[in-house]
Amino acid sequence: MTPIRYLLRHCATSLDWVLVDAGSGRELSHHPTRDAAFRELACNASVLLCGAVVRVHGVDGGYEGERVVSAIAPAPPVARRDPDACWRSPAPAMA
Repeated sequence: MTPIRYLLRHCATSLDWVLVDAGSGRELSHHPTRDAAFRELACNASVLLCGAVVRVHGVDGGYEGERVVSAIAPAPPVARRDPDACWRSPAPAMA
């Protein structure tokens, strides 16, 4: 799956950090620190499935870099026991 793209920028009027959808430009959430924004992304179910690329802009508005939030691999399905195994007769012993 393609990673979700976000922008993280500082808001001078409210003095917090704003997480923005890079495609639509819509503000998604406000956070007191950068780390708080990344903690929220790390708990987001869609980010866990797809991953995310976050372009970080500093307090001065300049581009600082990208941070990648990796997707987690889904857990393999649990093997199920055969429900009829207890009703079958055991295999004959080898002589």
